[in-house]
Formats: sequence, C-alpha cells, structure tokens
Amino acid sequence: MDRSIRAFIAIAKHGNVTVAARDIGMAQSSLTKKLRQIEIEFGAPLFERLPRGMRLTNYGQALYRYAIEIDRSYSQAKEEIVAIRTGQIDLLRIGTGPSFSLLYMSRVLDQLRSEFPKTRLILSSPANSAYNARLLAGDLDVVVGRIEAEHLSEKITTTRLATFEHCLVIGDTKGIAHDPPTAADLLDFAWIGYSESIEPDAALTNFFHAYGLEPPPLAVSTSSFNTALQLVAAGKYAMIVPNQFQPIVEASGAVAYPIKTPLHAYEVGVSVRSSTVRYPIVKRLTEILKIELARGSKL
Repeated sequence: MDRSIRAFIAIAKHGNVTVAARDIGMAQSSLTKKLRQIEIEFGAPLFERLPRGMRLTNYGQALYRYAIEIDRSYSQAKEEIVAIRTGQIDLLRIGTGPSFSLLYMSRVLDQLRSEFPKTRLILSSPANSAYNARLLAGDLDVVVGRIEAEHLSEKITTTRLATFEHCLVIGDTKGIAHDPPTAADLLDFAWIGYSESIEPDAALTNFFHAYGLEPPPLAVSTSSFNTALQLVAAGKYAMIVPNQFQPIVEASGAVAYPIKTPLHAYEVGVSVRSSTVRYPIVKRLTEILKIELARGSKL
C-alpha cells in the first residue's frame, strides 16, 4: 500500500508524529516530511498542530474516511489472493445468531477445524444488525443467522439456507383446553420475551389478535435461551421460539406446540463479503450448515 496513506492513517490514529513513526517503522523526520508532501498534494492543512499532539482538520477528516477504505480494501485484497493461491487463511471470524450458535455451530466449527487445521476460528454470538456493518468493515468474515432485507448490500453475498418458523413453549399444561392451545388458554401465563430470537411483542400481538384478544405484557425479557427455558419448565410461563428448538424443549420437560398459522417466520442464511465468497473455508462452512439443517436440530 502507498506509504503516504499508511503515514497519514498512523498520524491520525495516534495524534502524534513520534508515536506514529514508531508504529509504522519510519524515522520521525521522514514522517514529518511525508506529511508536508501529502498536505501539498491535497492543497489543504490536514492536521491542526496543538501544544500536545495533532488532530484532524475538516479536510483531514474527509481524507481519513477514504484512507481507511483504501487501507481496508488493500488488506482484504491481499487476504483474498492468499486464500485463492493457497486455499488457506490464517483467521476466520464468524458472527452468528443465538439459534445457530446453540444448535449447530459446535459441530460446524469442529468439522472446519478438522479440514482447515491452519485456520484459527473465532465465533461471536449473538449476531445482530450491527454485524453487517462489521462484515463490510472487515471485522467479521462470515455472518450466520437471520437475513434482514434492509441490511442486504451489493458488497455482501448472501446464501439463503432455510426458513425458521416458531412455536409456543409452555411448562405447565394443566388447564389447557385445546391442542394446540388457543390464546384464551394462555391468558394466565407469564410471557417471556426471548428478545434476541424474534420481536416478541409483535409475535404475541399477532397471536392474540388472531383470537380477538389483547396480548398480555411481557413478564421477562432475556437473550439467554437457557434462562428462558428454565423459567418455562418451572411453572406457568410461556414463550415463542424457533421450531428447531423443539428437541431441547422436550428434553427439559416443557412442551412445544407448533401452530398451524405461523407465529413468526424469517429466512436464515450465510452472508459474506463478496470479496471472500470464493474462500474454500467459506464455501465449506456453507455446505456443512446445509447438511446440519437437513439433519435437523437434534443434539
């Protein structure tokens, strides 16, 4: 990458020429000269000189946005070429939603590790909408989970794997008059919002409105499936979770009721930067997930 870009980014990052020079392995005098050349080239002062350090001017802030993008693209290009040439990358960073993390990812990581032993695997969970920005920024290489239409980008390639529908989960079935339960059967239950999986307020509202009833308020909201399931199994709690959780629900002693009219549904898949879609390990991750989804969620 052009040394001028590296020099400019280093000074902007540290706000100090001495520290920046040490960071990029350049003599301080050479870095100072390089900065003068950059400012002459752009015809504007890029830094405000302060008694202690430097900070970007408005001109410098404008250049910094482009410089970071150039630096990021250069690093990703190097990584892609190495991956194509050798079939390996040093590090694969995966962001995933709670359902995939709990049901599938341990087996996926184990299989990838056996096939790509030189690649270090890092898994972050739960995934959320910010993960797409991190994907574009190069902080993540793969995002596995819910596909949000508003988060799609021409720079992101998404492979759709399945549609997740949801079911009712309750622990205490005494007094339930219908199978599957109606909204009237569940008015006295305390509802748990498994908030990282779905929008529980909307799902509950749709369910109760289908029976002409107003939904009860959420009693508990949590992103921990284990905590939610323990509450449900212990008493008169209810929640809505993906159908893929049914084996885990049944093992806990709670009961899962699939609903004829889906409470909630969304598409799930694998999203990667378009520049990394040809990585062998990314292709293999997608293939393994397809196999796991076809097998079902039984652990």
